[in-house]
Amino acid sequence: MRGYNIDNYVGKKFNKLTLIKNLNKIDKHNSKLALFKCDCGNVRELVFTQVLKGKIKSCGCMQGNLSNIEKEKQHSNLLNFYSTKTQKNNSTGHTRNN
Repeated sequence: MRGYNIDNYVGKKFNKLTLIKNLNKIDKHNSKLALFKCDCGNVRELVFTQVLKGKIKSCGCMQGNLSNIEKEKQHSNLLNFYSTKTQKNNSTGHTRNN
């Protein structure tokens, strides 16, 4: 099998997640799944490589703990995205110039 040997990482901690066991399963994208326990107590099946690379840092419990600066940044990014996007129902071709 290619990739990482998950069994070598059992018991190791990645951010707020601790690897409990290799599930020997793959998801629909052919990624290996493993069982993780979060510091908050939740147990979740997650893609091992996403946790290993830091793309997933918790079970989702940290979502509500974003700082005001991080929330502002996300909000600003969304505003920029939607303000520059042309509406699909725009039949005239006219776009807003701010």
